Amino acid sequence: MSESPCPGLLKSNEAPPDTEIPLIRAFLSQQQSRLDALDSQIAGSPSADIELLTQRHAIADRIQAHAAVLSSLRRVPAELWSKIFLVVPSTRRAGNTSRSIPPWRLGHICNFWRDVAVSNPFLW
Repeated sequence: MSESPCPGLLKSNEAPPDTEIPLIRAFLSQQQSRLDALDSQIAGSPSADIELLTQRHAIADRIQAHAAVLSSLRRVPAELWSKIFLVVPSTRRAGNTSRSIPPWRLGHICNFWRDVAVSNPFLW
């Protein structure tokens, strides 16, 4: 099993530094190759071994987690999130036209969103 090039980023919503992006992409490519080889091995076996299926699941989870690190949403600047948050409280929820979303709920998504919401006096 290969070590993640960005273990800290897997547990946060921070954008990866530009220097780590090629390392993450190379890791994803390597993991996808392993997944493809495992899929071929599973397809060639009349009764797929539980161990092979477990390995496949672990690799697929690793790919998904590392692909999320490269998400463009992680690169949206705080200023833009702040402007988006100003619009959200006035948006009505589907099926509930009597209440808007309170600004403190935005802070429950992640630490970054909490910092953005708390630092925007216009939300409060």
